[in-house]
Amino acid sequence: MQKRAPNMKRNPNKWAKTGGQVDAGETPEQAIKREVKEELGIDIEDSQIKCIDIFKDTKGKRFCYDYILKVNYKIDEYKIQKEEVAEVKYFTIDELKEQEEKNNTDFTFTQWEKDDFYKEMNFLRKELRQK
Repeated sequence: MQKRAPNMKRNPNKWAKTGGQVDAGETPEQAIKREVKEELGIDIEDSQIKCIDIFKDTKGKRFCYDYILKVNYKIDEYKIQKEEVAEVKYFTIDELKEQEEKNNTDFTFTQWEKDDFYKEMNFLRKELRQK
């Protein structure tokens, strides 16, 4: 996960997944690859992208694509974009569940619906078992 920079308008200093808008003429997969490259300084291949869900946002104005990326980078290999990202850290599924159960508002997923959070954690567990 990445910790958002303190100057960010939305969710400053909070742990979140990498994300962003799809530009005109771009597919959602191209957009996530671009965002990951911009914010984390790493390249990802299509085979590393796993779509968990596609849904309308809470206001129904846009579609959101929820991805999990399988990467094999060490923390010091990330070249973070300091304007948007303060830190990068790996968490275990159990650590994430613990933060969600504590309703730790330092993590953006505590704002999600519980079903969405557990759907994502179950998807991650399944992906890890397939390694």
